[in-house]
Amino acid sequence: MGVPCLARINVAVGVVIFIFVTLYCTAIFGVVIPKLSLSVPGVMHLGVLTVLTALALFSYCCCVFLNPGSVPDGWVPDAENLSQTFEVKRKGQTARYCQKCEQYKPPRAHHCRVCNRCVLRMDHHCVWINNCVGHNNYKSFILFLIYTVAALIHLILILGGAVVETHRDTHQLQRTRVLAVPQKYLMLQFLFSLWKLVCLTGTMILVTALSMLLAWHVYLITYNKTTIEYHEGVRARGLAKSFTHPYHLGLCGNLHAVLGANPGCWLLPFECAVAGDGVEYQMGEALVTNLSSASLSGKGTSLYPAQAPSPSVDPLVGQTEDL
Repeated sequence: MGVPCLARINVAVGVVIFIFVTLYCTAIFGVVIPKLSLSVPGVMHLGVLTVLTALALFSYCCCVFLNPGSVPDGWVPDAENLSQTFEVKRKGQTARYCQKCEQYKPPRAHHCRVCNRCVLRMDHHCVWINNCVGHNNYKSFILFLIYTVAALIHLILILGGAVVETHRDTHQLQRTRVLAVPQKYLMLQFLFSLWKLVCLTGTMILVTALSMLLAWHVYLITYNKTTIEYHEGVRARGLAKSFTHPYHLGLCGNLHAVLGANPGCWLLPFECAVAGDGVEYQMGEALVTNLSSASLSGKGTSLYPAQAPSPSVDPLVGQTEDL
C-alpha cells in the first residue's frame, strides 16, 4: 500500500534537506562568490558543487518518494515454473508467508515493521529517508551516497581554504595593528569565520560517516547481497559447514544486476530499480551446478517445490528466516 508523497516528508527528511541547503549556501554565497567572483576557479567551484548537490538531492528525493517495491497482489510460488526460485523458513521447510500482510513472500522480500508492509529485495529501513531501501530505490540510495560524499569532499576543500585564509588575514591585521577597521566589521568577520569552522567540522564528520556507509554497500554490491542477507549468511555459516550465497553472479554480474546493464549509465540517476521484476532473481552458476549435481545423484533436495506453497530447499543453500 502506497503512502502519499507529502506524507513522506517528516522531521528527519527536513533536517537532511536543511543541511544540504545550508552547506551549499555557506560555500557558494559565503566563500566562492565573495572571494572568487567570476574568475575561472570561481566558476568551476560553482559549477561542480551545484551539479553534485543537484544530483545528490535528486537521488535523495528518489529514495524518499519512490516505492521501494511491493509484493504483487495475489502472488504465490509457482510449483510448475522450474525457473522460479524459492526461499523457505529455516523451521518447517515451508514457503515464507507473512502473517501481517497475509501473503507469500517472494525471494529476498522481508516485512518492514516500520512501514508495516513487505518490501521486495529489502536492504534496510532508513530513518533519514523515512522509507525502506529496496528493489526500486537501492540504486538511488547508492548514487545518493556517492554524490553526497563527492560534494562533501568538495565542500571541505572550499571551506578549509576559507578558514585558513581567514586565519591568515586575522594574524596580518594583528601584526599591522590596523585600528581603523570598525569593531562591528571585526565582530561580523569573527562570527562568520566561526560559522565556517562549524560547517567545516560538521562536513568532516558527515563525510567520514557516509564514506564508511558507502564502503559497506560497495562491499555488498560486489557480492550482490543486501544488509539482511549478509547477516543471514553469517548465521548460516554458523549452522552449516559450507554456505553459498544463491545470488552471487561474479563481480561483473553483480555490478550489472545492481547498477544496470549499461556501465555508461551506472552513475546516472536513471533506471533506479535493481535488475529484474523484484519477484524472481537470477541464481549464481555455482549454486545451479551444485543443485543439478545433487539432483542427478539423487542426493539432497531440490530447490524447486513439488507442490506449492511448500517448497523444499537444500539446507546449505541460503535459507532466509522471517524478520
